[in-house]
Amino acid sequence: MECNSVAFAFPGGAGGLDLPCIVADPFDDFWKLSTRLGMGACSEVRLCESINDSSVRAAIKIISKGAPDLFCPQSGDCREVLAFRAMQSHSILFQSSGIYEDERFIYIVMELLTGGQMLPRLTDRERYYPRYCENDIVTVARSLVRALAHLHLHGIAHRDVKPENILYFSESKDPTVKLSDFGIADTNAHNVNATDMVGTPQYIAPEVLL
Repeated sequence: MECNSVAFAFPGGAGGLDLPCIVADPFDDFWKLSTRLGMGACSEVRLCESINDSSVRAAIKIISKGAPDLFCPQSGDCREVLAFRAMQSHSILFQSSGIYEDERFIYIVMELLTGGQMLPRLTDRERYYPRYCENDIVTVARSLVRALAHLHLHGIAHRDVKPENILYFSESKDPTVKLSDFGIADTNAHNVNATDMVGTPQYIAPEVLL
């Protein structure tokens, strides 16, 4: 896919638009893969370092092109790539510094967060209580509502909001979070009626099950 002018916060791009476009240059010309941070059925997240500057680190999501559910049936575009293009202007949504592809995979380079998932902060009372309090939950909930409103304004439905997909910026008490994992997002929500039952069963709204 041709990409003429696209801005990146990390190596591998030129100045121009502030929305990521798929770059034809080989991913490993700019980044070196390191530790695995997470694993899904059709994708994984790895720590990566800049080839030119090892102090520059990021998270890289590697998406298999052999996973049809992660691509829009109408256009064939990767759902997560489409979502990232509408996410760059909101602070709670992950920012991408570059998107690459080869014959088998799509690589999305993202900012690196070190605070882990929200779920342990809700369940591990010995570690987080009483440090993690009601005011923190209110702050997170307010941020999430604003982020979802931003997504819906751009015709994107996340469809899998859950504590495991809410990540903290750091291990500090600061409740700054990011909403992650747009692998099953509906990127055409303005124009279609959503009828498929998707997401994680434990978190599906009751009215969806009726």
